[in-house]
Amino acid sequence: MKSLTLLLVASLFLIPSQSFSDSTLKTYHVKQRKVHAKGLKRNFASKRMMMSMKHLSFKDSEIAVPGAMDLSAQVSLPEDQGNCGACWDFSLTKALRSEYMLAGLDPGVLDFNYLLNNCGPGPAMDGCQGGDFSAAASFENKGGPNLNANDPYTQQAGACKELPTLATAQSYTMVGEGNNPPTFKDLAYSIGVLHHMLSVDVAAASGDWENYSDGIYNDCQGTANDVDHMINMVGYNCETSIDANGDCLFDTTGMPVNHDGYLLLENNWGETWGTEASNGMGGYMKTRMYAQDGSHCNAIATDALYFDIERVQAKKKGGFLCGLFQHFPWCKA
Repeated sequence: MKSLTLLLVASLFLIPSQSFSDSTLKTYHVKQRKVHAKGLKRNFASKRMMMSMKHLSFKDSEIAVPGAMDLSAQVSLPEDQGNCGACWDFSLTKALRSEYMLAGLDPGVLDFNYLLNNCGPGPAMDGCQGGDFSAAASFENKGGPNLNANDPYTQQAGACKELPTLATAQSYTMVGEGNNPPTFKDLAYSIGVLHHMLSVDVAAASGDWENYSDGIYNDCQGTANDVDHMINMVGYNCETSIDANGDCLFDTTGMPVNHDGYLLLENNWGETWGTEASNGMGGYMKTRMYAQDGSHCNAIATDALYFDIERVQAKKKGGFLCGLFQHFPWCKA
């Protein structure tokens, strides 16, 4: 009996515990290597403006966060930026449209030329040569795009068209505590509780990220100094880090308690890139957030932003948005 007890105790030390090392196993697949257009261009001015934006962290919130969420069927779908470095434009423009969609007020695919051609009141970006989160300011003060159908995207910068604004933002918020990167909980709260599509950055040229095709990505290379691409985040899954009610369990740092979980990303390299989401469409990625050392995997979401369009007022006939845009069909009698 004594020997059996010793054997059982010894066996406990042989059972692998869940840790970051588990996520270093290759569980993803890559396609034939190809270089895609990206376009995140960060300089001193954009860094300074991002630091001045409103930041919110939900790391210490006691509100339950659902164990998984996938907004892919409710928000703007993957697009194809082509050979133009307009990732920042697509990411922000789709995040704005998605706020309307989540409020039941989808205006349609928005004009990607609005930001690309510097048609708004925000700081000027460099068109197909790149831009950053600070371009979000062009969606404030009643500024914003019309429809892509009225000004089709051609993968190159051009002149602004005089088109009425069809979508605008009340505000935008950077997710995270001060200038610290968002935690998994911050991102999951923004998506699962607040129901926002997020605009996020990533070091796409590092490791196999750019050529991912399926599975849960965990190559985890690159740092915040390597970020070169902007995409969207539409979901997450806390996997085994859940309680009896199916809600996520986080440690004090905002990580899932079992150091697992993955994020669902939406890219703009067409639907043939990446894997499918629950909406049956391609163009997505499942990725670990944390590398073995606890850093962000491929610097994913070292910065994250969402827009607010005052959804409650937007749903009221004659409310804020209808006061701005009387020609919207839902504002008419």
